[in-house]
Amino acid sequence: MEYTVIGDPVYLSARIESATRFYGANILISEYTKAAMKNGARLREIDLMQVKGKTEPVSLFEVLDHHTHQSFPNLGDVLDAYSHGLTAYRQRD
Repeated sequence: MEYTVIGDPVYLSARIESATRFYGANILISEYTKAAMKNGARLREIDLMQVKGKTEPVSLFEVLDHHTHQSFPNLGDVLDAYSHGLTAYRQRD
């Protein structure tokens, strides 16, 4: 017997997986996965992705919990600056 998985979540997962190469990210998750998470993972909002067949774009987030202070010593500062930049970009400032 062969099992096949189909449906919107599988299609979205495939699109997100291919987006990791485009954004140069190790791990990307959707806003739906973020909402379902019980722990406070360190995330960086990357972009809004329009998925074929959907009317609303989906927010993408990069998971950054794999970094340590040694691998990314100024991560907090970078995330703050990135967040301000993304806000300004979306406000067309």
